[in-house]
Amino acid sequence: MIKIGNLEINESDYAVAVVFFLKKESNLSYCADMIIASLTWTVKIIKGNHAVCAKTDGFKKSKKSYFESAYKAIQRFLDIVCLIKKPAMSIDYDTKQQVSFYICNNPQNRSLEIISRDYLKFEADIQIEARDSNGNIINPKITATYVPAARYLRMSQLSESLLDAYRYLFLSVESALNAYSPHNNNNNNKREREWFGDVLELANKTSKNPLVYTNGIKKHFMNYHYTKMRNKLFHSKGKMILPFDNYDMSMLYDAYIGLFDICAMIFEVQFNQNIKGGFLISEYAIKALVEAIKIDNINFFEKNTLSHMDVLKIKNIDQLTAKGYSGHLKVRLKVIDQCKTLFFDKYELSNLGISQINYEFKELVSIKEVDTLVVNHSVFFTNQNIIDRPFMW
Repeated sequence: MIKIGNLEINESDYAVAVVFFLKKESNLSYCADMIIASLTWTVKIIKGNHAVCAKTDGFKKSKKSYFESAYKAIQRFLDIVCLIKKPAMSIDYDTKQQVSFYICNNPQNRSLEIISRDYLKFEADIQIEARDSNGNIINPKITATYVPAARYLRMSQLSESLLDAYRYLFLSVESALNAYSPHNNNNNNKREREWFGDVLELANKTSKNPLVYTNGIKKHFMNYHYTKMRNKLFHSKGKMILPFDNYDMSMLYDAYIGLFDICAMIFEVQFNQNIKGGFLISEYAIKALVEAIKIDNINFFEKNTLSHMDVLKIKNIDQLTAKGYSGHLKVRLKVIDQCKTLFFDKYELSNLGISQINYEFKELVSIKEVDTLVVNHSVFFTNQNIIDRPFMW
């Protein structure tokens, strides 16, 4: 049995359960069945609890399929709850840490996997001085003129939602391009699609640092950003990208980074402004830092009774290397005493007795008769001077 605060997840009525945590504690108790692609999930919240649990006895081929299906069911459940009682509730998308549970109720091997994420930001502040032949500091004049495109750019930086951030960034690109060569002004009444591609290609040719794509910037932008992203984000019918409908939003995050490069190029051409900053830590340096994180022990304990600590023996460690701009750590544990009940609202991953990673829960978690406990801890990080926080949703 697994218990999170006053929410009990019994062992008899499900094959798989997935738990997310709400940003604020629930303001009501409610339960409903949600059907996602013929798979029925029973989703439940308890008043005063941060946990939202989805359970199913249906079959999926992989843990990833279960997890993504449960996430979608919970989001639809929260849409319905919003119609019943205000204020609206949402999963906690903390930009520093996020956590969820994946529970497999296999009679031969009952397992709890704690899936947690840390977000790290690598940055540096560099000041450069220019001096004349006499050693006097030359103070450069910093000038900027207001343009509407800057408003959209700023909104893309402030938006908490990745979908909104991408929309605003696309509007900034459109506004800057219109300032460069206004639509339907000396463009022979071109359709918007034609105008976008032609003007973008022209601006890139005049850039000091033109962007290079395999099929050219025009085809890349129209096929990827305009058709695949923009059309699905700016419309609410047909093939659209529905907010919160996908657990993994890394594809849209990559699209945001790519669109920012295009936006920076246009700002340089039209407004003579550098919006990217001038410092970049190499990917190899960050990979080395992430791969240097090593884990050899894990502690579970209650924050209010620090003397009550359970140190679980690690059966084996999967220490994966960083890929691209993300790192991934996975630690697999084996619970030795199945009859023992483990209470915790904090855990700590350490190396040589020094805490490397820790996570705190808002409710006390208790587990009993669980055969395998897995801690799957991922580390994500941002590097480029583009946005000041990660977007995963």
